[in-house]
Amino acid sequence: MTGIDLSSYREQRKRIMDAIGEVQQTAKELQVESTERVLQMTREGLADDLFKIVVVGEFSRGKSTFVNGLLGRRVLPSSANPTTTVLSKIIYADEPYYRLHYRDSRASAEISETKFKTIVAPEEPDPDDPSSVKERDIALMEFGSISHVEIGYPASICQGGIELIDTPGTNDLDAAREEITYKFIPEADVAIFVLSTRPPLSETELSFFKDRILKADIQRIFFVVNFKDRLTSSQAQEKVLDRIINLLSPVVKDLKVYLISAKQALDARRAASGEVEASGLVPFEQSGYVEFEAAVGHFLSEERGKVKLAKPLERTIRIANELKQNAIRLPMSTLGKHLSELEEQAAIVQNELNRVSRVAGDTIHRLRIALSSGGLDIRSQWESGLHQVATTAVQTVTNYTGPLQNEEIASAIEAVVAPMQTALQESIRAAQTAILEEEIGRVNRRLEQEWEAIEQKILQTFIPETVKADGESVYNESLYNQDEVFVKTGIGSLGMLGAIIGLHVALPLALPALFFGGSFIYSYFDNQVRGKALAKVRVQVERRYRDVIPGLCADFESQWKQMTDETVTHFGEEVNRKLSFIADQMQRAVADRNHEAGNVEQRKAYFLKLEDHLNSVISCLEELSGELGNGREGHSQWTK
Repeated sequence: MTGIDLSSYREQRKRIMDAIGEVQQTAKELQVESTERVLQMTREGLADDLFKIVVVGEFSRGKSTFVNGLLGRRVLPSSANPTTTVLSKIIYADEPYYRLHYRDSRASAEISETKFKTIVAPEEPDPDDPSSVKERDIALMEFGSISHVEIGYPASICQGGIELIDTPGTNDLDAAREEITYKFIPEADVAIFVLSTRPPLSETELSFFKDRILKADIQRIFFVVNFKDRLTSSQAQEKVLDRIINLLSPVVKDLKVYLISAKQALDARRAASGEVEASGLVPFEQSGYVEFEAAVGHFLSEERGKVKLAKPLERTIRIANELKQNAIRLPMSTLGKHLSELEEQAAIVQNELNRVSRVAGDTIHRLRIALSSGGLDIRSQWESGLHQVATTAVQTVTNYTGPLQNEEIASAIEAVVAPMQTALQESIRAAQTAILEEEIGRVNRRLEQEWEAIEQKILQTFIPETVKADGESVYNESLYNQDEVFVKTGIGSLGMLGAIIGLHVALPLALPALFFGGSFIYSYFDNQVRGKALAKVRVQVERRYRDVIPGLCADFESQWKQMTDETVTHFGEEVNRKLSFIADQMQRAVADRNHEAGNVEQRKAYFLKLEDHLNSVISCLEELSGELGNGREGHSQWTK
């Protein structure tokens, strides 16, 4: 498939994975099993790295055909009925498969392609045949229990850990599917917003973008205008693009809009694979996909890839420095010492490690209490905000004076409620960020102080001047020079704050889009007076918005508890790992002391060789870190 080129990302990822392997092998030689396991998990996580691309747009914009154009085959059916649209996640697989995932506790089920397309695009029932209508209703009930469909397909765009997510139409007002859609959008790395030439960016689409996508912190959004083939002249194309650019440019920096024909691209690719005849088809190059796919490929390889690679890269640098300091320089400082002296010094440092372990345990326990208490406050704020949204939605219906039409009422409610939901999301996010920054920052500072105390104890206890070579000290500096003290690779610089906030601050913020809508409105408007009709609508809106509040609050409590547990566990494991690391090295030095007689120079040369190797790996990683850091500034796409 042309356009999607991840070679740069893959090459950089390979360099990092190779470096992780080198550091992991050194940890194995030094018999530091815990560090070896951490590096192995880091390497596996990097290998399984995912880019999530979510495709959004209103119903009838040709999203499914657009995705099929990317895949080169009719993998997704094009349904004419919005009530049967389903969220689909497409990942790479050597052999195609379709797997249903349910909202309830049922296990996922693999089905055939034919069955999948029957479920998603069933035949319309005969209105004069009650049995076929009943079968249709039963099928729709079953369809409503589906969370999403996982599709495995050998698509080039999905290679290298790309997950392509096709969502239901944003103007399909079924609440359950909207909830799924809005839970996926904030998790996406990239969004593709599919528009149409008729109309080019409607008011509802612009509102959806501003209130739902712009605030979701997605790294990049690509705007694709489908049905290029319907425009008969270049002037008509320019007119469509000008309208969209004029509407979006005030809120989007470096705006790029791509005019495409999904049908032309799909037909051309099907012809290229021999699936259909090529005669009479428009060449693929005229479909508009080439420029679009090149832009997406550039982002994936040059921009988003940097963010994905940075974390394992920096972790490996930190661990390599830890190995150098604790598994090489520390045991090297013990070479040639008498066993009794070494045991005495190890006991002194071990006492300090035990003290720090007790302090760290108490500090982390206090962190759990603080986060739990803060969670109760945020939960109360969340519940109060949800009730305000519900009250406003109902009041909007009470004050509604427009036409008694489904979309008109839904739009009126959305226009008032969407900004409130967005403001609520932002306030909850801010509250979460504030407590995490304050409490985790406090733990970081306290543990950093204790780590400095360990460093000082080691400096005072183990003096490298006992390591001699021809009467000269191996080091003409202290064991840990000021640029490479323990704290540089200790608790204070683990990047925990950014990692934890980045992973968890979006807890329940994927607020379900609780829009009012659905075909039930029409039954109320037939031969009903306005007051009675709106009264019934108010009841439905009240239920739609109010009844979900207990569930949303319960979800918040559950997710906040999970975040607290993970955060506390993360801190505890990292502290124990680092304390155990130093203790193990001292114990190993004592245990190996009797085997060192006559081999001091050999051991010294061995340690120095490993240190040189680690220095070389660190240098390569720091060089790559500089490459990834270049151009990070100025990549913000949005004007907020």
